[in-house]
Amino acid sequence: MLLCTPPDKPEGTPYKSVFELMGGKPGVPEKFEGDQVHEPVFLCYSSGTTGLPKGVMSTHYNMTSQLQAFNAGGEKLVCGRDKVLGVLPNSHIYGVLIINQRPLTNAVPVVFLPRYEEVAMLRAIATQRITQILIVPPIMITMVHSKNTDLFDLSCMRTVLSAAAPLGDDLAQAFVNKFPQVRITQGYGKSTSYAPCADDRPH
Repeated sequence: MLLCTPPDKPEGTPYKSVFELMGGKPGVPEKFEGDQVHEPVFLCYSSGTTGLPKGVMSTHYNMTSQLQAFNAGGEKLVCGRDKVLGVLPNSHIYGVLIINQRPLTNAVPVVFLPRYEEVAMLRAIATQRITQILIVPPIMITMVHSKNTDLFDLSCMRTVLSAAAPLGDDLAQAFVNKFPQVRITQGYGKSTSYAPCADDRPH
């Protein structure tokens, strides 16, 4: 399924656009007003930054507020210029919000990989000309020390967001030393900034 109108489909693609699947008519968005905005929309799972991983309810208000915050204060995503790489699970707030939903609000494409695998990720960055990669500190460590990075043209990388765990100054500096064209930002703890489940025990 392609999230575009039929005239915007890539030439020769075998896939249908969402408009074709819906009979050629755009869907009517459902309105959430009043107390409905505080109803859960996702049950994400934290990565255990502050303890054991746990289920965390995220409401419609949580998600739209975070999208507005990232679009206002985060690295800008520009339609027609940027492409985002997604290798992280959508069961985590990082995957579902920053990798999955935020680019859609900016009409920026996302290249999803089914799982993290070093060479496959590097190849995707080079061949798809990814400008923003969204990763975690352990992947940054691998990239800093990897000899495989020399096998691919990674000059397209413009920004890196490291999240889900704290990023140390030494690692950030080592990454910039290796990829000097890249600007790094970081964030962590976003799951637990949302309203917790009533039963807050680890799940």
